[in-house]
Amino acid sequence: MPSDCMRDIAFMLEPEGKLLLTKKVCQQISHYRQATHRDKEAGGILLGRLFENKSDIIIDEITTPLKHDKRARHTYYRSSGHHKIAVDKWKQSNGYCLYLGLWHTHPEKIPTPSSIDISDWKNAISNGKYEGDRLFFIIVGTKQICCWQGDKARRRMRRGTSNVQIKELEPWG
Repeated sequence: MPSDCMRDIAFMLEPEGKLLLTKKVCQQISHYRQATHRDKEAGGILLGRLFENKSDIIIDEITTPLKHDKRARHTYYRSSGHHKIAVDKWKQSNGYCLYLGLWHTHPEKIPTPSSIDISDWKNAISNGKYEGDRLFFIIVGTKQICCWQGDKARRRMRRGTSNVQIKELEPWG
């Protein structure tokens, strides 16, 4: 697994705050990176919690690809099973574990969202049910993990910043 995923990753958010991916989550999403030409896109839902200040957010759980997801080299469609998992986690935690956004992979070093990604994100922001006024969208590239935040009130997307790159690729065990 990538050596830089042996720790938490923080993305600085605007206008303030940070989004923290735990080491466990970083390792999980990095496992699905498209390191070879045979690897298919993968994805899921981001789950976590808001800190009391509501500026800082931690993602400490995700859903990973499910049996009924549709996966191809340049395409990923989440099945409804992800939504059920998120609702179940929310209920089990008495509303503490929140839906915070979506993640998926791209077969490029430094990932950029496609027009389909942006359309999907806008739909999630406009029509989704979630705590707060923003959602987060992570794309895992072959060398870098990038994050965008969607702001419902301001109706815009911004990229979160991090100095993290996946530098060394170790064999999968």
